Amino acid sequence: LYGTRPFQGRSLAELAVATLEGAIQPAPRSSKVPAWLRPILVRALKPEPTQRYPSLQAMIEEISRGESRRLRRR
Repeated sequence: LYGTRPFQGRSLAELAVATLEGAIQPAPRSSKVPAWLRPILVRALKPEPTQRYPSLQAMIEEISRGESRRLRRR
């Protein structure tokens, strides 16, 4: 979505550490991805499985709710 990988590392070892630590890169300032979507993506990338969505369907439902709220504000 952002045109970059969520985790960065100059080597496979650095990438593994960043992933295990949940060191997600910040969204680029020029991003056109809606701000309300960022927390959903961050949760989906949590290193601890119990902190992620229990299923893809649950994540999709959260995205749908965010989109609905955005459309009602217009």
